[in-house]
Amino acid sequence: MKNSSFSFVQRAFKEQSGQALIWAAFSMTLLLGMSAFVVDIGDVYYSQRQLQAATDAAALAGAAQVLASETTATAVAKNFSAYAGNYNTYRLQNVTFNATFSCVTTVTGETPCVAGTSVNAIHVVESAEVPMYFASWFGYQQMQIWASSTALNTQGSSVTPSNIAIIVDTTSSMNTTDSNCGKTRLACSEGAVQDLLQNIDPCMPGGGCTAADQVALFTFPTVTVGTTSKDTTCPSSNPTITNYTLPPSTITATTGYDPTGSSTGTYLITSYSNDYAASNPTTSPSTLIGTAPVSVAVGAGSCSGMKAPGGDGTYYAGVIYAAVASLLAQQKANPGSQNALIIISDGDANASSSKMGSGLTTTGAYPSAKDECQQAVLAGQYASQLGIHVYSIAYGSGATGCSTDSGDTNATAGGAAYNPCNTMSGIAAGYPDPSNPGKFLNAGKFYSDPSATGGDPSCVGTNDPAGGLNSAIPGIVSSLNSGSRLIPDGTT
Repeated sequence: MKNSSFSFVQRAFKEQSGQALIWAAFSMTLLLGMSAFVVDIGDVYYSQRQLQAATDAAALAGAAQVLASETTATAVAKNFSAYAGNYNTYRLQNVTFNATFSCVTTVTGETPCVAGTSVNAIHVVESAEVPMYFASWFGYQQMQIWASSTALNTQGSSVTPSNIAIIVDTTSSMNTTDSNCGKTRLACSEGAVQDLLQNIDPCMPGGGCTAADQVALFTFPTVTVGTTSKDTTCPSSNPTITNYTLPPSTITATTGYDPTGSSTGTYLITSYSNDYAASNPTTSPSTLIGTAPVSVAVGAGSCSGMKAPGGDGTYYAGVIYAAVASLLAQQKANPGSQNALIIISDGDANASSSKMGSGLTTTGAYPSAKDECQQAVLAGQYASQLGIHVYSIAYGSGATGCSTDSGDTNATAGGAAYNPCNTMSGIAAGYPDPSNPGKFLNAGKFYSDPSATGGDPSCVGTNDPAGGLNSAIPGIVSSLNSGSRLIPDGTT
């Protein structure tokens, strides 16, 4: 009996059949567990890096705007964060965003916290959930991740010279009174340009006055070359309006174009100059030099500023291309400078073909009396594609208009029909990213004053939640003359 029992146990240990299946099942379970660990942890790590990159971008973008306001800085930071519709990350869920502000005093090159600006740094914290793949089989559906970043505004630590083309609408609609401003819309627009001139840098640092921010002023409609001086002479008077000139739409730094236009018509009122102020602003705006042509044209001192005789309707794709040509030529003459284009208008293009030059198309492709708002958007996109920082201010832009446009044939208005608001927004939206439909590269800055007479309350600037000319200008100045850099969290 004992020998029989021993033989049974011995045979059980020696028996081979069925053991491979057991080990295979065990190995498969182990392999799946390791796969869950490798794939899911790898995905979490990748998602963490994405979230950190988006948080860094948000902090840098917000820091460049802290001098405008904490509200503006928060809105801009959020646009660059993972919170903004997952544009800057991949498949993160339930993203949260929080921004706080502080005054940093221990870092070299920081913007001082002066009266009216109590902060110079932004701290951004984001969290998100990463969905699990294999780990979900074991009951782990997602993993929480966090990222934080602090960025400092560095205005004044280094100044990049800027070539700034300012386009001011002088069509007849600008003669109407803005009840908020208490003046004509043209006078209010000119006041905004004065604010800009008082807060940018005419001189480079280091003594003397080597030109830094040089400004040229453009208007539309076209005026005759011989009467532009009426806008720059104090007191000013109406220049003579002529048909819209039509610069080429394929301008480059090498092809060139004379921004003064033909022998009869031009959009250019004052050429690039830094004579608008004698010194850089510090804690208070600069005093404008009242005799400078650009200062006279925008009503500085006792001058009344440019006039808006009207009569030719509104068409501004041409003036954008003219400004682009001038900026490229100016940058070529000043290596190392950056280009910026600022346009102030209600955005309602409606000129008739009789007020435009020869060579018009009937298809809506520039130049044309059809799809005029869409042409302006495409001109703004072209400027952005050339590296120009494009800013637009929708001043009292309505919800309806753009009567020459038959629809959004180029998908530049977000699939909607064109109106004055989304036209002004589209001008500063950047240019389409060919690899990511619906996204834009080198996005500019869109501001709005929806409270102005005739404005649509829903026309809110993406970079100016508060709205209004007074809040748009500080944001533009901050963007032009400010830099930002990351600093360690907790820096004081």
